[in-house]
Amino acid sequence: MPAMYLNVLKGAGSKRAKCRDTTHYPNSFPDVVNLSLDTILQSDQVHAGDAGQAMRKLAMVDTEAILLDLLRANERKAVILLREYLLVTVDDTGCAEMHAVTQQVLRRELTPKAQRPMLVAAMAAVLAAKLGKFHPDKSATFFIGRRYAQHAGAVAARAREWGVLPAARPGVAEGSCCVDTWEGGGGADGAVFTNIGDMCEQAGVFFHEVGVQSQEALRMHEAALDSAIAGHGDNHTLVGVSYTNIGYVFSAEGKYDEALFQYQKSLEIKIHVFGCESSEVAMIYNIGAVYKEQGKYDNALVEHQKSLKIKIRVLGYDHQEVASSYCNIGMVYNSQGDHENTLLQLQKGLEVKLWIFGCEHPKVASAYNEIGSVHSFQGDYENALGQYKKSLEISIKLYGQGHPQVAAVYNHVGNVYAQQGKHEEALEEYQKSLEMRLRVFSCDSHNVVALYTNIGNMHVEQRDFKNALIQHQKCLKIFIQVYGCDHPKVAEVCHNMGTLYLRQGKNQEALEQYQISLDIRIRVLSYNSLPVAESYHDIGTIYGAHDKYERKEQALEHYQKSLEIKIRVYG
Repeated sequence: MPAMYLNVLKGAGSKRAKCRDTTHYPNSFPDVVNLSLDTILQSDQVHAGDAGQAMRKLAMVDTEAILLDLLRANERKAVILLREYLLVTVDDTGCAEMHAVTQQVLRRELTPKAQRPMLVAAMAAVLAAKLGKFHPDKSATFFIGRRYAQHAGAVAARAREWGVLPAARPGVAEGSCCVDTWEGGGGADGAVFTNIGDMCEQAGVFFHEVGVQSQEALRMHEAALDSAIAGHGDNHTLVGVSYTNIGYVFSAEGKYDEALFQYQKSLEIKIHVFGCESSEVAMIYNIGAVYKEQGKYDNALVEHQKSLKIKIRVLGYDHQEVASSYCNIGMVYNSQGDHENTLLQLQKGLEVKLWIFGCEHPKVASAYNEIGSVHSFQGDYENALGQYKKSLEISIKLYGQGHPQVAAVYNHVGNVYAQQGKHEEALEEYQKSLEMRLRVFSCDSHNVVALYTNIGNMHVEQRDFKNALIQHQKCLKIFIQVYGCDHPKVAEVCHNMGTLYLRQGKNQEALEQYQISLDIRIRVLSYNSLPVAESYHDIGTIYGAHDKYERKEQALEHYQKSLEIKIRVYG
């Protein structure tokens, strides 16, 4: 920081000390930031006028890895001036950083209230556009997308901090919206709420789709919900979309009652807006899907059949949404073990798709895959292979040999061979699939993890533990890059590696991997969860193999912990 401002800071401190008014001394730091900014604005340097806006925008996002393409061109050039006064730093990759205290001063002291709604709206619009380009199948865009999503979370927090959105409080996700006690948006209009809602929805979908940070996904969808209610009222379609998105998050977490509550609210809004007999109402098949996950199959069938009847009346028999309903009904029958009705419903869906799209279409190929998976589940492997080969022929004609869709079918074929115990044939199909995916995705992409796992499993069946371990290590590297060290998938791979070491008689290495897995599971899952019980049991198995009495006691202790958890889970 320039010496002249340090002198100002010291002088301010001396004056306050003389006056014995030390309560205001911390405000000297805002004075220094303000002086720095004033000096830049009063200079005759090009883009000095944009420095203030640039600083205020940078103060709204995370402190680190701030992508400068969030700023306008002139504001990016003004960042050079901010660097000279040490208000920001910029690393070799072009990402900026701003100290959290500097950000706080700018937000609280140096951003006029009248400017706050439009600042939030401007940043939200840029972030929504950036997140819209995220592609979940491309690892390069995943890492950039995660940065944008994290910055979107910070902007949503700023909106609440400044009163542009109502403050978050417990109960929003359960339906008691905090907009009721909110005193307005600080001058925000409908466009501001639309921008915030778009950004929050995009970020929430990102966090949900990549399977991480479900609490972040929930927080963003709740902010989108508040934006929609504030901007459009309680019964707008955008409010229904937010309830649906919150339901998706709860459903993915296994919180099915909460998910049903959200879906029901979304359904009520759609009925209010569109009426009972509308395609929009018919599309709410989420309720049936949740009942299926709860094992309430009769309820699930009722909901899916309601949806089917409305779709046929409104859209006609020959519509792809009708085909989707047949598929949903078929999957419920499949869960009930009624494979005859499962295949009947899937066949109806296939016939509709053939009528609409013809023989060579991606949706027809997908239908063959679904029928193949049912045959495979029944143990009817020949018919399963027949369906997969039909899908493969269509996919190769449509995409060529090197496409991920073709790779996916080879993976399905490999699964059938694996179930038949034909390990060599399965390994060959998996390798074909992997080679195709590696042409499209990098070797460190999360899109190839399943294949590394499948190939590793085949090596285990062949008792080739060395190569199996190599495949699991590849999986571990990718999961850590994508999710960080504390994630259930990382714990699962570590546990599997422990099992591989154990099968080789390397008990110490196995114990280390099991312990790593246990530690992660305790941190990120509920203690009373089956994966934690599994870890305790398998660690107990290793201790139980020792001759020493102390180890036997440790084995008993771990078995006891595993048993207690299972009793709490199952009763």
